[in-house]
Amino acid sequence: AFKKRAPRAVKEIKRFAEKMMRTPDVRIDSKLNKEIWSQGINHVPYRVRIRLARQRNEDEDSPHKLYTLVTHVRVPTFKGLMTANSYMIGFFVNVINYRLKIDSQLTFKELLLEMQKVCLSVLNYSYLPFQNIVKLLYGKRGLTQGQMPFHPLIFIYQNNVMNINRISFADAVCERIDEGFHHITKFDLAAFVSHNISDGGKTHNIVCVWDYAVDLFNEATANKIVEQFQTLLKHLFSTTTEFKLTETPLYKLSL
Repeated sequence: AFKKRAPRAVKEIKRFAEKMMRTPDVRIDSKLNKEIWSQGINHVPYRVRIRLARQRNEDEDSPHKLYTLVTHVRVPTFKGLMTANSYMIGFFVNVINYRLKIDSQLTFKELLLEMQKVCLSVLNYSYLPFQNIVKLLYGKRGLTQGQMPFHPLIFIYQNNVMNINRISFADAVCERIDEGFHHITKFDLAAFVSHNISDGGKTHNIVCVWDYAVDLFNEATANKIVEQFQTLLKHLFSTTTEFKLTETPLYKLSL
């Protein structure tokens, strides 16, 4: 009986997944790619995190307004810093939380360097379980057992992504399984960035995929986020832009 019902159940799951999740993508054209890398700022993950932070603050900016934006972004990371793990076979992933105050008076490059420092410092403690850190921070604030603060944003960055469909281990052969659908998004908004480098570092290709929950975002809103991200890149790195990365304050950056 189970074998007869299984195909129908799988179809229902696929239909539900397609209904609950959408993934608009941003493929950065070759011209903009060259303009980005010609600036000498090759910190792709930090640029996208700045965009996520900016997405959470839609207030009107003014030269007389000095504000700070505290943003939380969760990022999966490889738990490779623990000595105990060095003798184990496997892939250990932990989700870590980034917290940064963004001052609108900073230049883009200054903010980029600040974010880089935060990211590198957080990696030193990436082996610590996220739930343990939460307990330390919220334990004295009445956080009951089993409660975890919800973080609606997640960022995943992968460089030199390879499409491997077949892997061999001695006599064992592993093949990729096509599930027929992507997945159900676990967060309100997720950004996946694939950065591939070829030709000895001369060619860079960036693809950004945004996952969003359809019960919170409609298609028009998601498309607006994608368009704003493209606009942000053009304002920052286009050869015709008036925005100076090392001189212009962030509050003059328009989406």
